[in-house]
Amino acid sequence: MLNLFFPKYCVCCHAIGDPLCSECRQKIHFIEKAFCPICGTPFLSGQSRPCGACTTKPPFYDRHFALFVFDSFSKKIIHDLKYHAGFWTKHVFQPLYREAYLELLNKELNNIDYIIPIPLHKTKLAKRGYNQSLFLAKTWQKILKKKLLVNTLMRCANTPSQTGLSRLERTKNLKGAFLTNGAVCFENKNVLLVDDVHTTGATLNEASKTLKKAGAHMVFASTLAISI
Repeated sequence: MLNLFFPKYCVCCHAIGDPLCSECRQKIHFIEKAFCPICGTPFLSGQSRPCGACTTKPPFYDRHFALFVFDSFSKKIIHDLKYHAGFWTKHVFQPLYREAYLELLNKELNNIDYIIPIPLHKTKLAKRGYNQSLFLAKTWQKILKKKLLVNTLMRCANTPSQTGLSRLERTKNLKGAFLTNGAVCFENKNVLLVDDVHTTGATLNEASKTLKKAGAHMVFASTLAISI
């Protein structure tokens, strides 16, 4: 059981030692310089600025930020958390979340009222046994000391897997997938929405749309990784 929470090997290369060894950490493409301040997509050069997609059709969330790029290497980390209960990530990503908070997001996140994980449908939750987004949301809660809301935003549709779908197909697949249960008043509240990966942003966008309809003032979104 201890090895589940404190593995004695690197999840990427299986070298004995830390959960993420120094060599593998250097291979991760962290988002540190120029990026879109709305969707968080990194740029190869230049300054941070709204990307073309966000300028043309802004998402319902006000700002999304990710720690690193989702690629063939970081995919191993995400899948270990998502499909293999890789809770070791707490010891790796909590310091990175804290660093992002101090360097980039201090002002915005200080105004957060609630932290909400992207929910799984009850059928998928029963099959997987845990919600990786809730795990990540609890990590943020320890840093921000804000109220964590569970089962307030609910997934009312058991949508098919998003894997392999285009942006348009993902958007259609998720239409009307979320609702709020009315247990909390979101009027003029600021929310931090937490998920594992930003692929097209369709999931975060639909969830943010639901929260905005419920009265939320601003919705910030956090993921571990973003696809580019």
